[in-house]
Amino acid sequence: MKKILFITTLTMSALLQAGDDSFITRTELGYIKTDGNTNTEAFNLDAKAKRKWEWHSLSMELDAQLARSNHSQTQSRYAAELNYDYEYSDVLSYGYIGAYKRDKFSGYDYQFYTGPDVKYRAIISEPENLTLELALLYAQEKLEVGGGDEYASYRLRGLYDYQLLQNLRFWQDLSFRGSFEDTQNYFIVSKTSLTSKISDMLSAGVSYRIDHSNIVPQDRKQTDRTFMVNLIMDYTAF
Repeated sequence: MKKILFITTLTMSALLQAGDDSFITRTELGYIKTDGNTNTEAFNLDAKAKRKWEWHSLSMELDAQLARSNHSQTQSRYAAELNYDYEYSDVLSYGYIGAYKRDKFSGYDYQFYTGPDVKYRAIISEPENLTLELALLYAQEKLEVGGGDEYASYRLRGLYDYQLLQNLRFWQDLSFRGSFEDTQNYFIVSKTSLTSKISDMLSAGVSYRIDHSNIVPQDRKQTDRTFMVNLIMDYTAF
């Protein structure tokens, strides 16, 4: 976790210094604590930052969930992704991504993938937007027991948001990453959320996340589900 925080700090510094057009951040924080017959504590962080200059942009996504129950750790997951994009037109952009994920209870010691991608903005309007992404990747992963693997991979991703009401917005982020060599080796991540504005910078939201790995060790479950209530902070600088 310390390595991820260190890399995140360096990346945030680079984002702040790069370019002079715009800097956008979005941070979601969730925290739950109970005391009594059962002592539980859960923390959720979902942060995004993007720096844009001329036709270029550099962005970072960080996602982390930590949980304890009766002083025993029950969840420890974090993932970070860096993305460079070149805006070819109003609807089409090309880029390159690099991502690292670690989930203590998934059976994987770590997962890493990197490669070029293309994004297409299929819907650009108010009240809705839809962006589709295709990435061709080199993937590497290591199991806690049983060694590791590396292979050619791909990722399909869709980002959709819709203004349901004046003060209520729906968000959906859905991705499918699979292996070209083994069709049974794939990963699905879905995050669905509703947010409501409190002020210019603050929003309240609820989110439901599904993290599915099709191939896992026999003693592990394929799917993790997380429901969180979050405080969201948005910031834009020009």
